[in-house]
Amino acid sequence: MFRISIRLLSLAVAAALTATACGSSASSASSGDGGGGGNAVTLRVGDQNKQLEEPLDLSGQSKGTSYGLQWSNFLDGPHMDAAFAAGKIDVGFLGDSPALLATASGANAVVVGALKFQPNSAYALVAKPGSGITTLADLRGKKVAFTQATALQGYALQALGTVGLTQKDITVVNVPGASLGTTLESGGADAAVLASFLLTSYLQQHPDARVLSAPVTTYCVLLATRQALDNPAKKSAIYDLVDRLAKAGDWVQANADTYVQNYFVEFQHQDPAGAKEGYRRSGPPLWTAPSTDLIAHQRTQAKLLVSVGVLPKGFDPDDQFDASVTQEVRKVLQPAGTP
Repeated sequence: MFRISIRLLSLAVAAALTATACGSSASSASSGDGGGGGNAVTLRVGDQNKQLEEPLDLSGQSKGTSYGLQWSNFLDGPHMDAAFAAGKIDVGFLGDSPALLATASGANAVVVGALKFQPNSAYALVAKPGSGITTLADLRGKKVAFTQATALQGYALQALGTVGLTQKDITVVNVPGASLGTTLESGGADAAVLASFLLTSYLQQHPDARVLSAPVTTYCVLLATRQALDNPAKKSAIYDLVDRLAKAGDWVQANADTYVQNYFVEFQHQDPAGAKEGYRRSGPPLWTAPSTDLIAHQRTQAKLLVSVGVLPKGFDPDDQFDASVTQEVRKVLQPAGTP
């Protein structure tokens, strides 16, 4: 059964916005003129842990815009999906699986940019010490923890598929992302899908844990609503934002030590050594236009998520791509005359 409902989405977005307003990741407005009040248009941007906002600020790319930026930081992809469904944001940054869920829940949004991660860089399956698990095939019959309806589940399904396993071959332990490490420690699971920085922290504390090699590529994407793209002023602002994000990613690559110190150590309060190792695993946020590889990846993801009832039967992942938008983004990220 398809597990998304509008009522649940509305409750989720309310919770997300409440958490955003009360926490350190509070919504904020910023623009080239320092306040956004003098701009003709304001983009409402959904972020997660300031993964977009911080590189823009550190690189200086958040300055000098002709539009305002209203930031909302969400706990995870499902909360971002709810914000899309409720019409609370114009663009949003989320993982590959949540992007599909956003489309399925009626976000009416298309991909305007993507970050591609090489195998085992964004996520990894790790087996706790003493589990006897050394390969993905050893997960058959084991308890595997991840957060359902997130990119973590999408990664798990893909990884299992590389050795001929499905979700039916494991016992799913569905816990919030922040609890995955402690779930392993408590014995609540034999293995778990961990994002790169949580993985680094876990391995520091448990050096005998086993990272299971999986030839799986993961993506994060930037979605923009068709309603925003139909507004000429917002459309121009969206393409400009993609350009600035790409330049910010280049800055991060050239200033990795500064970025790690400011974002992961000072903002995320991570251990310096762990932060450096986590950055090494994930790499800089280098943006690309939607590609044929991404489309193929999302089709594979969708098929797997349909098979476990997270997406409805008949769901078409191609609905989140628009050839004309992709062409425009390519022009932005690779201007005429560049090699």
